Amino acid sequence: MAVFFGMDLAPKQFGCCILSALCGMAWGQFDFLLIRWFGSLEFGPRITDFVAIVIGTALAMVIHLGPLAQTPFGLMPFIFAGVCLTFSQGGGNVAGLGFTLVAGIVLAAVCSMGLHFCMKRFPVKEE
Repeated sequence: MAVFFGMDLAPKQFGCCILSALCGMAWGQFDFLLIRWFGSLEFGPRITDFVAIVIGTALAMVIHLGPLAQTPFGLMPFIFAGVCLTFSQGGGNVAGLGFTLVAGIVLAAVCSMGLHFCMKRFPVKEE
């Protein structure tokens, strides 16, 4: 919800938020894949994690801020939210995390619509 309101998005953009957040979950899984792969090369856990996350983040940014920037998959803050939440679950609980992300974005959109309605219906009177 904080990302939604922080970006001052219109409720009609919530579909883009959902798609971008789900892409973030996929990027989080990709980061875990890279971590496992670099781990098999025995660089050590700190170097492995650092290199994998830098590569995964750089690829996500190049793709979503470049060719996908003007598409429903171009909201980078939601992509990062999806990645962060994927890491919070250790790469597991994918269905639960996906549901939580979608429910949170829908709730933020509903709250935003309510806020816009109330602001039009009950304008603040300046004294």
